[in-house]
Amino acid sequence: MITKDMFVTSNVDVVEIGFAALSDLSDEDYRSYVRDTLISVNHHDILVFDPTGSGLAKCREQLDILVSELLALRSQLPSRARV
Repeated sequence: MITKDMFVTSNVDVVEIGFAALSDLSDEDYRSYVRDTLISVNHHDILVFDPTGSGLAKCREQLDILVSELLALRSQLPSRARV
């Protein structure tokens, strides 16, 4: 069960890529953006969202759940042909 005491409030300025720029990225550039800007495994072996440092997964099982949830959202996005 998730409770409020599990969350930490932080005041972090996040620089994000604009929606129009996101649409213009090639697959290679998008992969670099994800790999180099969005996610990494930190020195505590935690998968983090780099812009804020928020933890996403601590173990492979949690990563599997995250991947599963992302795949479930896939059908809500348009294909490139419709973007």
